[in-house]
Amino acid sequence: MIPFKYRPDIDGLRAVAVLLVLFFHTDFGFSGGYVGVDVFFVISGFLITGLIVKNQQKDQFSLATFWGRRIRRIVPAAFVVVVVTLLAGAWILLPADYEQLAESTIYQQLMLANDFFYRNLNYFDGPSETKALLHTWSLAVEEQFYLAFPLLLILLRRFSARASAITLSILALLSFSYSQWAVASQPSAAFFLLPSRMWELLIGAILVFVPAPNPASSGKARFHCEWMGFLGLGGIVASGILFNSSTPFPGMAALLPCVATAFVIYSNVHCLTTAGKILSNQSMIFIGLISYSLYLWHWPILALAHYHFGHTLTFTTQITALLLSFFCAWLSWRFIETPFRQGFKKTTLPRTVAITIACATLLISVSVWIDHTKGLSWRLPSHVYQLIQDNDVPKRFRCTTEQVRSGELPVLGFRPSAGEPVDFIVWGDSHAMATGTLFEILATEYQQHGRMAARSAIAPLIQTWRTSTHREAPRWNDEVLQFIQQHNVPHVFLISRWAVGIEGRPDGDLSSLISNEHTELRSRRDARQVFQQQLQQTLQELSQAGTHVWIIQQVPLQKSNPEHLVVRAALANMGIPTGVSLTTHQQRQEHANRIIHQVAATMPNVTVLDPARVCFDTNEQSILGDQQGVFYADDDHLSPHGAEILLRPLLEPVFKAFGEPNDE
Repeated sequence: MIPFKYRPDIDGLRAVAVLLVLFFHTDFGFSGGYVGVDVFFVISGFLITGLIVKNQQKDQFSLATFWGRRIRRIVPAAFVVVVVTLLAGAWILLPADYEQLAESTIYQQLMLANDFFYRNLNYFDGPSETKALLHTWSLAVEEQFYLAFPLLLILLRRFSARASAITLSILALLSFSYSQWAVASQPSAAFFLLPSRMWELLIGAILVFVPAPNPASSGKARFHCEWMGFLGLGGIVASGILFNSSTPFPGMAALLPCVATAFVIYSNVHCLTTAGKILSNQSMIFIGLISYSLYLWHWPILALAHYHFGHTLTFTTQITALLLSFFCAWLSWRFIETPFRQGFKKTTLPRTVAITIACATLLISVSVWIDHTKGLSWRLPSHVYQLIQDNDVPKRFRCTTEQVRSGELPVLGFRPSAGEPVDFIVWGDSHAMATGTLFEILATEYQQHGRMAARSAIAPLIQTWRTSTHREAPRWNDEVLQFIQQHNVPHVFLISRWAVGIEGRPDGDLSSLISNEHTELRSRRDARQVFQQQLQQTLQELSQAGTHVWIIQQVPLQKSNPEHLVVRAALANMGIPTGVSLTTHQQRQEHANRIIHQVAATMPNVTVLDPARVCFDTNEQSILGDQQGVFYADDDHLSPHGAEILLRPLLEPVFKAFGEPNDE
């Protein structure tokens, strides 16, 4: 077995892990820096298991002592970070976003943050980089693991180290197998939940029971440890550089950083290798010592900065955020972590638990109050709050593949009796959902029977297996097409965030959109070619079904959240601000619009509608709102009010051609 003692190289390894995470979150060259969390998991599994086994060997282990120590290690610093984040959020966040922060706080205090973000982190809750407590999912994974794992070690104590290692290996293999399966079928669960992450902690635990290298041997054994250390450190850094947002994770890909971490830990058991000496540098040790607090503080600081300044932070803002993170981490380590870890060792578990429950109850009560008051909406004057009230994308228009198959798509407008024909379908992604209220109103006014077929992040194009990372995309689009063909739907509106599929997101990252297990489209040229082929094939299928297709081009993408801009202007008694220029919008949509017009020109019964003519003022600046409300729900989705004002002039003539308005 590996002896348990203080290891400066492990503190250095913690530093590598947290720096990878920081560089990833600040876009400083490590597209796979998220593997730092996996490095932390392996380290944690090794240290916790080593501590328990050491105390068991001395007959000094007790669950009360272990859990009390874990509470003192994890809870105080996290509690302070959450409190400060809630206070800062009251100043920075708009009511709906503050309400979401409060809800996530409740789950964080219940050690269920990973489950909360698994169930609630979706396309409509805003970009993930503005979720100030998102990083606490990893703390929840560890906390849940620590509740049950000591009980297993108590059962294994009566068996040999070999039997313990075999048992833990079997559990790790089962967890890894589930992780690999879930990456393909339930990627969100694979990322956030304990069953698919447990094997990473268990790799560290298994290390404790592996025979240690012979310290007396030299030469060959030393050579092997040296290479193992270099390979381990290199594997961790390589993962941070080579992985990106399109890498299926955790699953098989997570083996590299996890096994590499195990190599580093194992190779430096008795004496430091060259890699171990690098990690044992005083600067690395210091960063390792504050790594927990640094991990806690950096994300809320960056998240609130993203929320306030926009999705793309300037270099100066990023550096400032990092420096502030280090300063807060040092303060937290010096005045919170260290005193609680060293000064309350004799505090009994009941007292520790009682204090923890009292603090958690206080935070939960405050969070419930914030949620009940709709994010302390009274913070804004009534006339300002009115501008953003009920501004979200309507979620009632969501539907599933099963709903399409059963013919239970959300109804728009006139509700016919069974067997009545469907007059039109709105087919698209979340941008189609954003127009649902307007289509509902128009269909009612003109006595039309419409249906909504919309799924987040899935373009209304067949053959999407070639470009979409959404596993449901091919089956979803095929089912919608079959519904249209079977019901002889005469009119179909195609609505999507077209440019994303071929240009990537505004920061230039194509990977999450055009890469999966079938193929990787490495260039925008490839993406545009595939988009053209998919659009042409889709329009051909619809044309053969006798359907008239109305393609609605994309509304202007804003650089900042219009809600924030409009609210800040209103609080300063300024006029409604404007957004991006017409030139900027045309540059962003140039290739998507060109392909749409080229393909549409070769197809019968296809009409292209461009909302740009009603989305810009006389100075060719994007219109963001009026005195009744904001036109956008976020930087790219229209609000129900925005759809009514900006798209009605575009769509009402189409509905007039469908039928006469209802004058009753």
